[in-house]
Amino acid sequence: MTSLTSQGQRQEADASPYAPAMRISCQGFSRAAGLLLLALGCTEPADAASVRFARLDPAAAELWRDYATREADPVAAIRAESLRVGERLRTGLEAGEWEHERSRLPALGQAPAYAPDSASLPWANWLEADRHVYPDLAAATLRGAYAALGTEVLPLARQCDERTTPDPLRLEAHRVFWAEAPGEALPRGRNLLFRESPRARDTIRPGYLEEVLPLAPAADALDLLLQAAAHEGMESRARLLAIRLLGSRNEAQAVPVMESIFLAERGNFMVRREAMMTLLGLNLERGLKLLARRLPEEQVDSALADFLATLRSQHGVTAG
Repeated sequence: MTSLTSQGQRQEADASPYAPAMRISCQGFSRAAGLLLLALGCTEPADAASVRFARLDPAAAELWRDYATREADPVAAIRAESLRVGERLRTGLEAGEWEHERSRLPALGQAPAYAPDSASLPWANWLEADRHVYPDLAAATLRGAYAALGTEVLPLARQCDERTTPDPLRLEAHRVFWAEAPGEALPRGRNLLFRESPRARDTIRPGYLEEVLPLAPAADALDLLLQAAAHEGMESRARLLAIRLLGSRNEAQAVPVMESIFLAERGNFMVRREAMMTLLGLNLERGLKLLARRLPEEQVDSALADFLATLRSQHGVTAG
């Protein structure tokens, strides 16, 4: 992979009387230092960088300060420690020690974003080296790269949006898409959720709904949740999660979808049950009307019959 800073950009910067300052990353400093750099020629709004840095692990800034005060090359030292921790996690540790070491990875991956020259660090090389060996470290590194690079991290995120990419890193890439390119994030999200064949022990779909979708605009999030709930081929946990999220958000548009799921679903009783419970919560009157209908499959599905009998008793409904 090549550096995201083009030769032309470097030449343009070198031509400026403020070239040394312009090569320093605004994002790697405090707000006051960032404002100073803006005055010297860095054009990014300080609040945009602040938003990105607010997403970092709070321990990352402290870790950077610690290494910067005692190491001649703090970036190299942090990188070496992150690889050591990643390798220890990969080769196996006792449960308590494993949790402790794993908790250190976010700060280790993100801390280089605070370096004065963070925009010129080899983020792409680090991601390529770690993505399939230390995926949690790679995810933390991508978040650090986003803090340091802003919109210029999008090419890196695109390279991470592949079916073979480990879940933590790919989910982080989709967080970047929703933050910086919502128009690109929506089709990429649809592709991940509905068009790709699920891998064995699929976890990325529920992870996407739970960890990424809250970053999406309300209308796009609703669109994807409705599709995920109704899609019969959706991974079961993701489908259940979509139904529950629609209920917790009190989405009126989900009412006919819940009714349709309850009437059409045959292979997954948990999905059918969740759809009915959500329907009752969203629109009690419509749910009670559905409960009043005697379904043919109740005669052969004892679990469904018992479930509906309990609900009818609770709500005083007699099925016709």
